Amino acid sequence: MNVSLRQSVSHQIRKYPYLRYILKTAKRKLDEKKYGDLYYRNTLQELNDINIDLIPRKLKRPQGSLIEITNACNLNCLMCNTKLSTRPASLMLPEVFERIIKQLKVSGINTAGLHTVGETFVYKDLDILLGIAEKHNFRVWISTNAQFPECIEPLFRKFPKTFNDLRISIDGATRKTFEEIRVGGSFDKVIETLDVVKKLNEGKKFFKIDVS
Repeated sequence: MNVSLRQSVSHQIRKYPYLRYILKTAKRKLDEKKYGDLYYRNTLQELNDINIDLIPRKLKRPQGSLIEITNACNLNCLMCNTKLSTRPASLMLPEVFERIIKQLKVSGINTAGLHTVGETFVYKDLDILLGIAEKHNFRVWISTNAQFPECIEPLFRKFPKTFNDLRISIDGATRKTFEEIRVGGSFDKVIETLDVVKKLNEGKKFFKIDVS
């Protein structure tokens, strides 16, 4: 078997992320004496028939980001077990948040999720951060465990263009399942949160909601 041609096939596949799975299969088959030559010819033909110009190339920079404004959380979910963390619970200073946003915008990034470990609504002065984001025309989305329904409407009324992408983590369709996984959480609060968003939408699509 022509080694240089085999390497050429590998090189073509490596250039495009969407074709990497072909490389794994091709390598396995090419090592099988019985099917190697036939599979090699078929694979090469398939590659030649693909219009690679239609396949999106890997972007040179990220399109979004995540900002951990707090690592504090009001729950102790089974998959996180935040109570075992040795990091002191803290809140990001507004001036640090603004500096991060400015740096992201210089890099061409105009959106961020306010989420990593902590619960976003634990941040008592969240309106200050949303005001900073709005001032810089920076889009944010918020991830929440849906235990703070009373916070949603005031923030939406104040920042309707900035606070309109809410991602709710539930992990249970029944009270029993939810409260066993989301230790310390209230299933009633989840329902109340969804009711608040439904009320604010008033039949229109103000809020983008993702549920996980």
